[in-house]
Amino acid sequence: MDAAQEIKETGDAGIDITLLAVALNITPLLARIVALMISKPALSTSELRASINSNSSVYISRLREKLDPLGIKVESHYGVGYVIGPDGRDIIRERMSRYEPALI
Repeated sequence: MDAAQEIKETGDAGIDITLLAVALNITPLLARIVALMISKPALSTSELRASINSNSSVYISRLREKLDPLGIKVESHYGVGYVIGPDGRDIIRERMSRYEPALI
């Protein structure tokens, strides 16, 4: 990966992972998970495992620790997956807009 790609890496949904990581004060890996979660109604455990090749519950726990104080709740829905609700999505959009207003 060259420097330009590293600076403006985007996730599957076209979300700037670096911007998301800075806006939420989380690691790029956690930002990648958030990008997956906000790009669809729910992120299944199998999709999460496939995207990070690791123990998904550990990363969801870390994500909750970082996002709960910001008012962003990561919910587990049995048989569906992990969900960030509309309020959490609004908070994410607002925080990202502080860095890049064109995103709102």
